[in-house]
Amino acid sequence: MMKWFLFPVFAIGLIACFEQGDCSDVSSNVMQVNFYSNSTKAKLFIDLDSIKMVGWDTVMYEADSIPTVKLPLNPAVPNMTYIFYYDDTQATLEVKYKFQTFALAPDCNAIDIITLSDATGITIQDLTISQPKLTSSVVENIKLYF
Repeated sequence: MMKWFLFPVFAIGLIACFEQGDCSDVSSNVMQVNFYSNSTKAKLFIDLDSIKMVGWDTVMYEADSIPTVKLPLNPAVPNMTYIFYYDDTQATLEVKYKFQTFALAPDCNAIDIITLSDATGITIQDLTISQPKLTSSVVENIKLYF
């Protein structure tokens, strides 16, 4: 008898939560790029001189030896190009992406989810889009093999 009483209370609680909605914004405009050795497929630390974003007057990661970088995407354009300067070498990464707008609930603001659609590299031996959707919880979006 107690089970039948608790079921409607539980169901009403679930409906009330659903109607209010969850306004959590998990979207992001920053992608994470990790570096790997092409021969061993192991994580690789690269001695970066800097990274320049074409079209922006910004230089990032000056004089860092790191295995990963976080790169912003410009919401005003459908693609971004990054130039990696390291060990007297220059590598280029071009990323194409799409925006999709989602309404989470009636009382919430809409969010834009960015999805990586394509990536190409020059002087990069190989690359893989490991997680195309950019969210605040993703730890790797693109693998670059040097």
